[in-house]
Amino acid sequence: MAISFLYILYLLFIFLACNIWDMDNSIVLKIFNLSFSFYVILKLIEIRKRHFFFINPIVLASLFMFLFSYGFPYLVAIKYQLIDNTVDASYLIKAMLYANVAFIVMWHSYFSLQMRKICIGFLRIVTCNGKLLSSSYNLKYNFLYFLFIIYLIVTLIQIKTGTYGYLSAFSDKDLGILSALFNAVSFIGSGVIFLLLLVPDLSRRKRIWLIVFFCLNLFFQILSGLKGNIIRAFLLLFIADYIKRSRLNYKLLCLSFVAIFFSYFIVESYRLVVRATEASPKSISEIVQLNVTGLRLASSVAEQPQEIPSYAFFLSRFSALSELANFVDYKENEHIIPNRDPDFMFRTLTIPFQVFIPQTIWKNKPKENLGSVWINQRVFGRDDNNSLAFGPVGFLYLVGGVASIILGFIFVAFFLKMAEILLFSNKIGGIIISFVLIALGYGMEASFNAYVVNLVRFLFIALLFQYIIIRKENNDYKSNSVLRSEEHTS
Repeated sequence: MAISFLYILYLLFIFLACNIWDMDNSIVLKIFNLSFSFYVILKLIEIRKRHFFFINPIVLASLFMFLFSYGFPYLVAIKYQLIDNTVDASYLIKAMLYANVAFIVMWHSYFSLQMRKICIGFLRIVTCNGKLLSSSYNLKYNFLYFLFIIYLIVTLIQIKTGTYGYLSAFSDKDLGILSALFNAVSFIGSGVIFLLLLVPDLSRRKRIWLIVFFCLNLFFQILSGLKGNIIRAFLLLFIADYIKRSRLNYKLLCLSFVAIFFSYFIVESYRLVVRATEASPKSISEIVQLNVTGLRLASSVAEQPQEIPSYAFFLSRFSALSELANFVDYKENEHIIPNRDPDFMFRTLTIPFQVFIPQTIWKNKPKENLGSVWINQRVFGRDDNNSLAFGPVGFLYLVGGVASIILGFIFVAFFLKMAEILLFSNKIGGIIISFVLIALGYGMEASFNAYVVNLVRFLFIALLFQYIIIRKENNDYKSNSVLRSEEHTS
């Protein structure tokens, strides 16, 4: 709390000093940006001895939602002119202030005693006081293998219909409730691998199956054209090993960073070819061919003399500060007009209905295509369908300014705290659910309503998954004291 209090005083001093001496806005922006980056890093150092630090939900959220989205990567990207630099610096400064508000609210809500009590109370209700959380590692292996086969079949169906991964943004097919079902099954495939990785002593035969499943999953995640999917495939290895050993495996950590780095080049080259050729592949071979074409183009460009280092390209993809500044500019100057712009408040207030009512019943249910339609064409004025993200703070700002950001990030802290409690529950069922929440919650690129809807849906899907897939022992049906003792242990 002391660091945050001093940091707020520091921001106020800088703000007043800049106004008194009439400093250039570009210099002020650099000061705010570097100060924010330093503050986030200080807060992470402050909790460095916390259990499971490297996979702790608040650590991942601080890195991916804030440090990389609104911190120093922006300055790197601007130096090499890799992102939009036309927005006025005054809006960028305001965007930095909104990012500061969001981070401070999330961080201190997460560590408040009241939030812990609320989360534990909620989890007691959802898990029937812990009775639905499985603790045994006695898995139903044949059922696990069956689920993975279902995952492969569903993936092949999505490929055949042209709705797999990145291609779904360009598809005019409306699969209705099947779309949500297919997304759930895609996570079940990752869940199967994660479970097998957690088992302490797998037989040689089961280890072979695990390797086969991992390779197949990685192959299809690469074909998806989504960076998050590729990263998640390697994140499974790192998290499972970290939980089993309770210490850091530096080889797997390096492998995870390499995966993040290369996923950017694989995905971006594939997307570039899809957009340039307006291709709609509907087979594995066609998608593979597009990936190969993209990589060839990327390698031919890489062979030419480059003034821009690869790390700059990589970091620039994380930055969301320019987008947030454009939203500030748009809202202040253009204003949000109902007949022209989305009803952001409606999308937020109807989140509970969006969770449970499918598109087939609710014909006017909000669709998650704002990135390729509204942001790109209306806010940025571009005539293409390349999808752009809201960023962690952008959507909430458009809903209702600072008030929405504060309320929204209290909810974010709520889900992150639940993930931590389940991670520390010492039950495999809790760890599975925690992994799902972490995988969904370390970033928030889409709209806030989609973020919350997915978290709620997959919370219950993961709860059902771990309950079905693990054989019950007698103590699983007893009231779980772990959720009570959590109040004193973490």
